[in-house]
Amino acid sequence: MRRVSSNRSVFLVAGVAFLAALLVHLPALYRPLLLQDDFEILRASWTWDATRENLWVPAQEHIMPPGRLTTWLVVHGAGRMTNLPLLAALHGFGALWAGMTLVYLFLRRELCHSFYGVLGMVLFGVTTVYHQAVVWYAASFGLLALDTTLLALLTAQSWRRRGGTWRLFACAGWSALASAWFGSGILAGPFCVLYLYAASPEQAGVGWPRRYLSPLLPLLGTAGFLAVALPRSVAHIARLGHFEGRPLWEAFHLPVALGYTARALVDSLALGVFGISGVTCPVWLLPVPLLLLGVVAVWWWRRSPFRPLATLGLGMILGSYLLIYSARSEWDYDAILFYMPNWGRYHLFAHLGLTLFVCAGLPAWRGRWFVLDENGGLTRGQVRDFVRLAGVLFLIHFPRANCCHALDYDHGQQWCALRRLEETDARCEFHHIDAATARAALGNLDLSFSFSSVNGWDFLRGSSEPRPHTIDEARRLLEAPVAGSN
Repeated sequence: MRRVSSNRSVFLVAGVAFLAALLVHLPALYRPLLLQDDFEILRASWTWDATRENLWVPAQEHIMPPGRLTTWLVVHGAGRMTNLPLLAALHGFGALWAGMTLVYLFLRRELCHSFYGVLGMVLFGVTTVYHQAVVWYAASFGLLALDTTLLALLTAQSWRRRGGTWRLFACAGWSALASAWFGSGILAGPFCVLYLYAASPEQAGVGWPRRYLSPLLPLLGTAGFLAVALPRSVAHIARLGHFEGRPLWEAFHLPVALGYTARALVDSLALGVFGISGVTCPVWLLPVPLLLLGVVAVWWWRRSPFRPLATLGLGMILGSYLLIYSARSEWDYDAILFYMPNWGRYHLFAHLGLTLFVCAGLPAWRGRWFVLDENGGLTRGQVRDFVRLAGVLFLIHFPRANCCHALDYDHGQQWCALRRLEETDARCEFHHIDAATARAALGNLDLSFSFSSVNGWDFLRGSSEPRPHTIDEARRLLEAPVAGSN
């Protein structure tokens, strides 16, 4: 058995995994696109004053103060309007690579070998199961919530090994931040509690406060965030179309969510890992694959030497689906407009849970399926196998990414509208016309793939040194060419 340097082998496979994760979503970089909610999120952070004003205003039902701040950075980092789609796409890829790295760190420490960390990194990252969370800017905040949840779990893991109550308070802090990125982040605290309680038999020699009370501390982060955020935002959330002004709890229907969860386990998770999409199991046939999945899951869990990790994986799958589909329980699963199996962002935490669950059971097969290097590195054969695995996953998922990103859309139409915005801003600067006057003079600008409520001219910045102009005068100047403008 020949091995390479531990760090070198990990860096090599990680580089291949990062590249494969990038290439599998290549259409999003080749023809980047802003979609629907993106425009409202960008508009809410278009200026620093707007960012502060909208800090606690939800995007749909997602209360996202850190997202408002990072969006302001994205807007100003882009410089030009035509750079925004690409920078928004890169936002998702950065969050994905961070998540892959954190999955590696968590599994390496939990399972005591870099082999499992590298495997988890590849399985989690090279996929299209949660395609939308990578390529759709508005959904990429879900990836940031997942990243922060992993930081909370790493801190909880550190407390298990080394103690220190301050680590649990740090875990609560990460849980609060996860909640602040995206709605699904409110599960970070409960996931940490599940992980710590599942591991409690390993700490049978410790006192009851540490065993039964200390693991509850991560919930303080989730509860603290909700206590601060909901009074500021609940009225806005209740006005959303899928809540129709009712109290939030009246729009949640657990029986419906259980049914949707059962369907998603088969339609989106089990089939999705093989790159299959657009296929739904008939409801009358659903008990058969569910029974098969249940038998396999129980068998795998019982054989797992790391049951706290396996339990966490199952909890992530079921917990995330129940939360998401409870909030969408009044929508038809099969409706053409809201065809849920195609909504990849819903499967982000579930896919992470599946990755953790699979890796938790693998140590039972050590010595039969694979042999580990005692120094913690990878053998040359394992490096080759991981590279092949990344390549196979890429080949499986790339066709789905092509279909999901809709290359047949007229991306050029949106680019032309963004380019027109740039040119009009140049004219505003040249003629010293402020943004409000320009908007009044120009009427409406349609931005492809945006909501009808979004007027493209809302993104005008206007002159930095405005002078008084009538609306008619501004219209005439903005329609005329400007010498020397780009």
